[in-house]
Amino acid sequence: MSRAIVSLAAPDDFFRELIELVLAHHGLKPHEATAAYLVRLLCELVQRPIEELDRPLALALARSHTSHPADRIRALLRIGEDALYLTSFFRQYLRRRQLDVGYYETLGGTAYRQLSRLTARRPAAEGSLHLVFGELSEAFPRFAGVLADVHLHGLPDTDLGTLYETWLETGSKLLEARLRDAGMVSLRPRDGSEGQN
Repeated sequence: MSRAIVSLAAPDDFFRELIELVLAHHGLKPHEATAAYLVRLLCELVQRPIEELDRPLALALARSHTSHPADRIRALLRIGEDALYLTSFFRQYLRRRQLDVGYYETLGGTAYRQLSRLTARRPAAEGSLHLVFGELSEAFPRFAGVLADVHLHGLPDTDLGTLYETWLETGSKLLEARLRDAGMVSLRPRDGSEGQN
C-alpha cells in the first residue's frame, strides 16, 4: 500500500483500507458494522478541532446518568469516541502529562458498555449499534491500539522513538514490521526478555 497524501474530499476509502490492514495485523475480526463505525469515526476525527477534547470525561460520564435518554446516548457516544481518540492518537501526549492511558480506556469502555445496553432496547434498525458498542466495550484497549496503528501508519515521518515506545506498549505487529524495515533488527519483546535478531 502506498503512503500517498490523503485527499480529505474522500478519506473513507483511505481509512477503510487502513482499518482492514491494521485489524488483520491485530488479529481482530470485528462485526462489519464495527469496522464501518471506526472508518466513519476516523473520517470525522480528521475534521474535529483538538480543543473539543479538552473536557473532563469522568465528569461528562457522571452527568450523562441524569440526562434524558436521547441526550444520554449522545453524551455517552461522545465520551466513548473522545476516549478512543485520546488513547489512540494522543497516547504520547497523555504519557508526557503523566496521565494514565488505562484510565481513559476504562472511561471509554464504560461509555460503550452503557451504550450497548441502551441500544439493545432500541428498534431492530439500530440493532447493529448494540453489537458495535458491545465489541468496542469488550475490547476497548485493542481497538485503541488499532486506531493508534492507523494513525502512526498513516504518518510516514513519525519518529522512530514514538513508534518504538508505542510498539513497546501495544506489541503491535504492524509497528514491529515498520521498525524492522527502518533497521531496528533487534527489538525487545513486551515482556522484557531479550529480543531476537
